[in-house]
Amino acid sequence: MQERLYAVVLAAGMGKRMKSALPKVLHSLLGRPMISYALDSLRPLNLAQTVIVVGYGGEQVQEQIGSGYRYVWQDHQLGTGHALQQAREVLSEETGTLLVLPGDIPLLRADHLSRLLEVHQESKCLGSVLTADVEDPSLLGRVRRNADGAFDSIIEEADAGPAEKTIHEASTSVYAFSLPAVFDYLERLCPENAQGEYYLNDVLPMMRQAGNVQVVRVDDIPIIGVNDRVQLSQCRRILHDRILRQWMRAGVTMEDPSSVSLDWEVRLKPDTVIKPFTVLEGACRIGQGCVLGPFLHLVDAVIPDGTRCRGLSCCRGLSSMQGLSNRGEER
Repeated sequence: MQERLYAVVLAAGMGKRMKSALPKVLHSLLGRPMISYALDSLRPLNLAQTVIVVGYGGEQVQEQIGSGYRYVWQDHQLGTGHALQQAREVLSEETGTLLVLPGDIPLLRADHLSRLLEVHQESKCLGSVLTADVEDPSLLGRVRRNADGAFDSIIEEADAGPAEKTIHEASTSVYAFSLPAVFDYLERLCPENAQGEYYLNDVLPMMRQAGNVQVVRVDDIPIIGVNDRVQLSQCRRILHDRILRQWMRAGVTMEDPSSVSLDWEVRLKPDTVIKPFTVLEGACRIGQGCVLGPFLHLVDAVIPDGTRCRGLSCCRGLSSMQGLSNRGEER
């Protein structure tokens, strides 16, 4: 019998480095809240329940994400371990596997989670963590291993010494835990660290002593979490490049992809040509055999098949031939 699977998404933080009143997980990434990508990574999994831990701006998060999830509150942000403790009332009576992931890791995919789950469940261990080798591990927890290469602990940036700061294997803050055992280990956490917080990763050394802990390393998450607007921009570029390649392989021509901007919800049909300096925002729906641009900005537009649309500064919600022309005409 397959184990029941649960997930907790940590989305309570303010994100001070974002320098914004908006909760970090709601910052827009290709026209949708950043947390949507974390939730997308969970969607293909057969989850019994998904819990979202909210705190700063929690009402806004609930309004943006909507129903279909169980929300719990972290009224005081005392660390990731404390955040997971808020889900105890909901999950402590359940048995199975618990996935825990942050809401600010938009490059995480379902196949990463599937690999973590496979290793975790086959080994029947108490806890597992997904790690990545990154070029710049600053601000991330470093994975410390023993002389045999086995997992030892995760050292946060604020607590890392010179030796730990040379380590490039970093925790993604994505975990798999055995339920309900993880909540017993959370009760043993102490905020004895530079930030005075309850670190979730501190349960792993305790679990290692009681049994075994698995580390699953991946090589294709170049940016772990979004801590500031620079990293938000870097993630946007990576995700946007994926979208452009997807549409070009689906039969859409982009004469200069580097000058084109498409939101996540844009939909295109084959044989459409997108010329330089074209921006499509929101839920644009573009027909087959269209020519868009150059210097075009559309928002939530519906463009019929075979339409040429060029030289408009900004059009919102077009749904007929308003502001458009047939191929043989120019406006």
